Amino acid sequence: MAKIKFYPFWLFLLFVHFIIALSMILILHSAAHAKDVCTFVRILGHVNLLKGGKNPAIPAKVQLGAGVGDGVHTKEASRAQMHFIDDTEMFVAPKSEITIESYMYKPNGAWKVVPNIIRGLTHTMINLIDKTKSPQFLKTTTAIFSVRGTDLYILIGDNFTDIFVKNGNVIAGSLQPQKLKTEHSKLMRQIDVRGGGGHGLSGYGAEIGGHAQLGPQTACRIVAGLPPMEVIKIPLEYFDRLDKLMVTGLPDKLGESKNPKQLLDIIGSSSN
Repeated sequence: MAKIKFYPFWLFLLFVHFIIALSMILILHSAAHAKDVCTFVRILGHVNLLKGGKNPAIPAKVQLGAGVGDGVHTKEASRAQMHFIDDTEMFVAPKSEITIESYMYKPNGAWKVVPNIIRGLTHTMINLIDKTKSPQFLKTTTAIFSVRGTDLYILIGDNFTDIFVKNGNVIAGSLQPQKLKTEHSKLMRQIDVRGGGGHGLSGYGAEIGGHAQLGPQTACRIVAGLPPMEVIKIPLEYFDRLDKLMVTGLPDKLGESKNPKQLLDIIGSSSN
């Protein structure tokens, strides 16, 4: 007959305390993610909100909140304006999709919001200027952006991201393909946000060929798995074209282009 092995009582207490501590961490994490991080302030047409990124979708309405893990899909001839708790304003063009992600800011353990633009076109105005605080981030399927006090547009192509900076400064990095395949929670934990004005892209997989620095009236293309392309100057009138596309949405087929400026030229010529 096998003997029953008894463990010391102190080991049992240690195990109980570990389970309690783990439970509290999970509860606090869930509570942080259950909060709304943005509010719809304007809706035009048919805009869907996917709670937790899952169907069934519910119609987005003014003053309705959205939280981490939620998705926003705008239909044809439909737009949305969202106000985030950090005072970021995001405008979502027709036929666009975004998801709301998060990461843990390591120095103080606080969770921060990362809008992830999946499809279409967005216009974002970020008010943060203080360089002693961690920058804000925007993400796409191919790129990650560190942003301060910036007025910018992000356009999603078939395998690239075009960023147009009207005002302010942006650091752009290309996401490594292996990091693109990493599950959301693991990817978010790998971010290393540095204080004192650091761009914070280190550790996010944005290390392909370094980073691109954009200033006012500039643009850059980031192709999947490749270093950021050359930063180019963009005349102010091209931002008027982007504003029009924010109303109409992007065409179903973008055509072949070598850079962001040429893409807007092609879109403009095809719509005439």
